[in-house]
Amino acid sequence: MIDRRTIPVVAIFAAVFAVLTPCVQTASAQTYTVLYTFQGGTDGGFPNPGLIRDSSGNLYGITTTAGNRSDCNNYGCGTVYKLTPSGQFSVLHTFTGGADGWPNATWGSLISDAAGNFYGVASIRGVHGNGVVFRMTPSGGYTVLHSFASSPIDGMGPQYTLYQDPLTGVIYGTTFGGGPRGYNGYGTVYALSKAAIGSDVILHSFNFSDGALPQGSLAADASGNLYGTAGQGGTADCGVAFRVTKTGGYTVLHNFQCAPDGYLPGSVVLDAQGNIYGGTWEGGDATACPFYGCGIIYKITPSGQETILHTFRNREGASPNELMFDAQGNLWGTTAYGGAHNDGVIFKITTGGTYTDVYDFTGGMNGATPYAGLIQDAEGNFYGTVGGGIMGCIQSGCGMIFKFTPPH
Repeated sequence: MIDRRTIPVVAIFAAVFAVLTPCVQTASAQTYTVLYTFQGGTDGGFPNPGLIRDSSGNLYGITTTAGNRSDCNNYGCGTVYKLTPSGQFSVLHTFTGGADGWPNATWGSLISDAAGNFYGVASIRGVHGNGVVFRMTPSGGYTVLHSFASSPIDGMGPQYTLYQDPLTGVIYGTTFGGGPRGYNGYGTVYALSKAAIGSDVILHSFNFSDGALPQGSLAADASGNLYGTAGQGGTADCGVAFRVTKTGGYTVLHNFQCAPDGYLPGSVVLDAQGNIYGGTWEGGDATACPFYGCGIIYKITPSGQETILHTFRNREGASPNELMFDAQGNLWGTTAYGGAHNDGVIFKITTGGTYTDVYDFTGGMNGATPYAGLIQDAEGNFYGTVGGGIMGCIQSGCGMIFKFTPPH
């Protein structure tokens, strides 16, 4: 089985079919607006990791390529950028692919602390070549907090959004590989002190039987326990959902079976009762998206009981990204594929499993193939990133930032 998330970024976007369509689409009082189209130059390209929004409405994100085209095999190593509500775009940091890392396979967005500093990961390069955790000031000051060494017990390949304890400032995350087996390892869950520059603490190293190759961000409950998934491994090699305490106590809550409950689970979110919600990139109904299925949306209780809320069958979406709750308790998300044009969708699903395909991406100058979820402002507008746009990176374009106002 092949995880499409591990395919190099350039190869992924080369496969996206571009269809030229208008930049704004309206239907049933909903609006879709492209806020910024990446040029693939000094601004960056492929904004796969998604967005974060500050209290003033500024959007921040990471691009995985372009920037300085002379670096990273002439692709460019990517940028950290800012987009104001008025549409002013600026680059806060241009990655060099050296000690500061290269977010080539980074899928997670930035996070911020109370002081307005940002934290993120670059999946490869750094001093040891295996990725970094970094901190940035609002003005663009860049500091590497940890450079992953992989061996003897460190992780390698941080790819997803970090979690920071709001009381202690300790940062938690996952690595796609590494651990006691070094370059042959199955990944880790780690902790990093807010003030530290250097060593991290490995809370758990995956051994395949308890999961392998974590492919999502962590979430925390009211007691501070961390929840996440590993995309593979477990009893059926279809991934697991797990809980880990801040002292390293590890519990497998659910072993995915590929069918009917999915394969390659990703990021999770928790409700107030501690129930876990998430999606799987593949699996479910193999007749819908051969060979493995289009993925599912699931719920897992704190005791480990799983309920399949929705099984994707391509026409209404395929391969869901991370979820978010709105103020009414509904879950919203995107799919990378499927929908009316096979360019992905924006969807809403209730915690009881009522699913609605709200918007179908149409490709080209209107955007396609989102690899990240959504964020929402106080007025109920959603923001996200997609592929497509100006063909300055590859044929399918360099990517875009969009705003979506759902129907009322």
